Amino acid sequence: MPGRRAPEAERREQILAAAFAVACRQRLEGLTIRAVASEAGLSPGLVLFHLGSRDELLLGLLDWLLAGTIIGTPDPAVQARPSARERLLGLIEQELVLIAERRPRLELFFDFWVAGISHPKIRGKIRRALARYRDAALPLAAAAIAEAPRAFRGITAPALAGLAVAVIEGCVMQAVVDPHSLDVAAAMATLTPRLPAPPRPRARARTPRVRTPSRA
Repeated sequence: MPGRRAPEAERREQILAAAFAVACRQRLEGLTIRAVASEAGLSPGLVLFHLGSRDELLLGLLDWLLAGTIIGTPDPAVQARPSARERLLGLIEQELVLIAERRPRLELFFDFWVAGISHPKIRGKIRRALARYRDAALPLAAAAIAEAPRAFRGITAPALAGLAVAVIEGCVMQAVVDPHSLDVAAAMATLTPRLPAPPRPRARARTPRVRTPSRA
């Protein structure tokens, strides 16, 4: 009896999830149509029907990986922080905390990064994903600068957003190379004093009390 015919989007998701499992075990070198088909419990012909070729499988896996890894959207707790500076710091901390659970995805992301040196389509996809990542931090960076314009004089929002993403990327690289070396609390304690705080509101001047002469 033939198996249930899955909708195209569902079948594609099944294939890409299987490709991710294969690539995590065997890296990109072991990502073959046959290996993915075996992992997904499908025929190689069905995998080719949905992905077209091994190269399209590689690019499809990269899109799938980027969609669930390079996000950069502050969660509600971060968005609720009282100042833009704290929200920007909160976004950085949020991304650093997530490194541990995203580690298999991040390791594979760096495999793609290396592959992108000789593969223009891979390089272009990664470049666009990182640009979207910086764009996600841009409103928080602009608001932080608006809160303390004197402290940030000469610094643009794109430059500050780029720096925030560079800090995250550096910590990701550190965690991939040496998983036990990343101390999120220490990283945030080092970074926080270096991001200018908004000026405190001036205390209202006290109006001197005028003593009225007492009547005799």
